[in-house]
Amino acid sequence: MKFILKNYFYTIIIQEIILIIKNNAQINNYIYYIIKWIAKTKKTNKKGVIFCISGGVGSALVSFLGKKAFPNSHLGLIMPIRDMSSDKTDIDQLVKKFEISTKEINLSSTFENLKDLFSLKNQLGKIIKKIQLLFKLNANRKLFFTYIEPKKTYEVLKEQ
Repeated sequence: MKFILKNYFYTIIIQEIILIIKNNAQINNYIYYIIKWIAKTKKTNKKGVIFCISGGVGSALVSFLGKKAFPNSHLGLIMPIRDMSSDKTDIDQLVKKFEISTKEINLSSTFENLKDLFSLKNQLGKIIKKIQLLFKLNANRKLFFTYIEPKKTYEVLKEQ
């Protein structure tokens, strides 16, 4: 039931965003501004952009913007550590609808090994973030892409 409600909730949000975007020139200007900001990556001689796709609204928005800014040189990383089955449908719909290039890196075993090795049960959230960061930075370095995330795009909007 939770999964159905979540999917329905995201569908409603996306439909409302689409209606607002169609009817509001200011939001179109914001979207264009962010896409231009992301595209400035070309001036730094980076080959494209890389971003994480988690199934959340923030990562969906960044995925859309990254794809718009770099239609042919973008990569969405899907990095499950725990069960992502509830998010997988949302991710698959997003990837299919906007034709986003993806790579899935299953980090479950890495997480379990580190968790058992260090027995830091109260620090699990931090461990998850650090493991994902390590893989993001490594992919970023290998591909010579720029990493973008929801927080960065929000900061750009605040600057405008």
